[in-house]
Amino acid sequence: MTGWETMKRKEVKELVRGYLALRVKIDKLHGELGEVRDRFGKVVDLTPLKRREGRLLDELRDLRRHSESIAERLFAYRSREFVRSVISCLLDLGPEYGRDEYYHNLLTSLVSIVIHFEEYEEERKRYAPPELFDLQDEKVD
Repeated sequence: MTGWETMKRKEVKELVRGYLALRVKIDKLHGELGEVRDRFGKVVDLTPLKRREGRLLDELRDLRRHSESIAERLFAYRSREFVRSVISCLLDLGPEYGRDEYYHNLLTSLVSIVIHFEEYEEERKRYAPPELFDLQDEKVD
């Protein structure tokens, strides 16, 4: 294994860690947003709540955009072999995440992509942005 291949594998693991952290933040913000909205009928002055809601929605939008960009780099428009390599990297991270639900949800999703790849392939080709077509042939190892 060359240094580049090791670096590439490390990059995939860092992307996975970042993606999982973003998913946790997104769910936490959804919870906060729900709490803010639950208070709408319970206060007279909605101005502070509307401001808080706006800030939460902006933050959610940014986190989702970042999460989607990582998903594109990891699995959204990738070849079956690349997704298998991502699964391998994800399995390496198993001891770090243990029974973490976000980890297991991602693992389940990636395994489903590999199993049902043909069903998704045509759809993915149709919606892939042109700059992501080159990602199809990239290798992890």
